[in-house]
Amino acid sequence: MKKTIILLSAAVLAFVSCIQDKAPDPAMGVTTDKDEYKVGETVTFRFTGDPDNIVFYSGEYGHNYADKNNYTRVGTLYFDFTTQVRNGTFAQNIEALVSTDFNGVYDLENIKAATWHKLDAAWSDGTNNFPSGDFNINEFLEEKNGSINPDDNIYIALHYFDYQDETRSTQNDWIIRSADVSIISPAGEESKLADMATFGWTCIPDNIDATTARILFKDLDKTVPSQSDDWTVSPAFSIGGIPADTGVPIKGIDTDVTEYTYTYTEPGTYTAVFETSSYWYTGGSTYVASIEVKVTE
Repeated sequence: MKKTIILLSAAVLAFVSCIQDKAPDPAMGVTTDKDEYKVGETVTFRFTGDPDNIVFYSGEYGHNYADKNNYTRVGTLYFDFTTQVRNGTFAQNIEALVSTDFNGVYDLENIKAATWHKLDAAWSDGTNNFPSGDFNINEFLEEKNGSINPDDNIYIALHYFDYQDETRSTQNDWIIRSADVSIISPAGEESKLADMATFGWTCIPDNIDATTARILFKDLDKTVPSQSDDWTVSPAFSIGGIPADTGVPIKGIDTDVTEYTYTYTEPGTYTAVFETSSYWYTGGSTYVASIEVKVTE
């Protein structure tokens, strides 16, 4: 019986000792073997200290520690498309439009109630895949609000309408061969938000011949002049589509890491940041270690 009591007492003392333990100091030093590296050369970061967790920010676009909580950046939206006209190069009975006040209700009444701005696009003369030109559509948001904020949205529409020419027995057809929306970040990085396959057009009326490969606007009325009033309208595109920057976890509480290797693919001067933390049930803290890395061609 006495032996059992002694064992239990030892266990209690060990438990009390654990409760009193503090989380490890998250402070960490970082060095490299040299100050300058070539593109494609491996950089070895060597650590002193033993934090529980380490997250690495390379300093490249999308991985800047300074922007880890930056959710308010806005980008610049660009739109372009290509076309082909059939049955002749006749009336310009199609237009590309953008709206900053469309309410998102996809019926003819609400579409026509919105304010639509016509883009000065180039259109096919019979040539296939004729480029429209590239349009910075942020300017319409700036015109509306006087400034840009990440909550601003914009809609894109293609409108096919009456061909007012009683000398012809049929209206020409327009084919949209491609359509792309891209966003360019403040750092100049471009990301595609939509192409023809992913644009998500809503067609009004819904009998417009649209696929993920092209949109065909065709005279279905067959009267002269035609009574066409056909729309394809996009979902809302947000200029706030620039996410906060992210880091890469390289160490957890159950691993030992004394160094980390990384390769930069573009020349530049980068601030590599290692955010460390140690949190236990008794508390904890964080630390930030950084080092500048120069990368040349």
